[in-house]
Amino acid sequence: MRPIARPLPEPVDTDTPRARVNIVVPARNEEANLKNLLPRLSNQTYPCTVTVVDDHSTDKTAEVARANGAIVLASKDLPIGWTGKNWACWQGANQNPYGLLVFLDADTLPSKTLIARLASQVEMANGLISVQPFHRMFKWSERFAATFNLLGAMGARLGRKASLAFGPVLATKSSDYFAVGGHKLVSNSIIEDVELGRAYEAAGLDVKTFAGRNQVEFRMYPEGIGQMFEGFTKNLAPALLSSNWLWSLGVIFWFSGVMVASWELPYALAKWALTGVAPTTSVLVAAVILYVGYAIQICVMLKPLGNFGISAAFMPLGVITFIGVFGWSVIRAAKGDIKWKGRTVSTKT
Repeated sequence: MRPIARPLPEPVDTDTPRARVNIVVPARNEEANLKNLLPRLSNQTYPCTVTVVDDHSTDKTAEVARANGAIVLASKDLPIGWTGKNWACWQGANQNPYGLLVFLDADTLPSKTLIARLASQVEMANGLISVQPFHRMFKWSERFAATFNLLGAMGARLGRKASLAFGPVLATKSSDYFAVGGHKLVSNSIIEDVELGRAYEAAGLDVKTFAGRNQVEFRMYPEGIGQMFEGFTKNLAPALLSSNWLWSLGVIFWFSGVMVASWELPYALAKWALTGVAPTTSVLVAAVILYVGYAIQICVMLKPLGNFGISAAFMPLGVITFIGVFGWSVIRAAKGDIKWKGRTVSTKT
């Protein structure tokens, strides 16, 4: 089985002087997350400067950032036509417009070699490097994100050349970033990572995505189902509908098989229980093989993406969740806005 997730390679030693790395962390009410992130950034094996852009927080985001040695940049008022995160990233990038730029979400937890690995990859090529963090979960409800993580990884073709990038971890040369327009180019987009990838690709620059296992992780939606539903509603439909149509067609074809496998066995067993008429041996065996086969495949594919465990064995729940959230995302995209972090965010790109 061909792996869908290539890990971020180890740094390559060269005689070239190391470029300075400027890390930009957009932060809106991220007091708790910064207490975990910033000590890890101060322990990196590669020298870096950290700028936290305080996006009008109402908690102690700024105080925590300063206490942990970060430069704090108070965000200016949000201009019309910008999302909060894009505006924060753009201001942070312009604060240190040189060397290498790394954009990190506040809820990421990097290893001490992450920045060195990112810098090595960026210095070897002109383009955009991104990483899908390893999804660390502590509640059973958080594992409903399995299908979303898997399809996102398949769409990105982790470790291979593609135009899909992941927003939580982005790295690039400052010169490339400003040449393509950076976050200013995608100022109103809620899928800025996808649109940035396309901008780099259009400029003839490579885009590569990697799996973050053992290098960077996050707890994506710690507040549970409601937060997960809101988060995926924000960007699921726009992201899928804007992907490469041929590759998306292949992913849809594969997922159609998952849907069939998810329901053939439960349907046969339910019908047997309700009617008392047992399915034929061939039908039952085929349903079991199909279900178990897909479950094993999904478990193997999910292993480098998060601690999902045996959640793949409950495929029907994952399928129902995905279809429900995708349908609602389409509806919200059509209506044009959703609520996210206390702001009304436009879903039109």
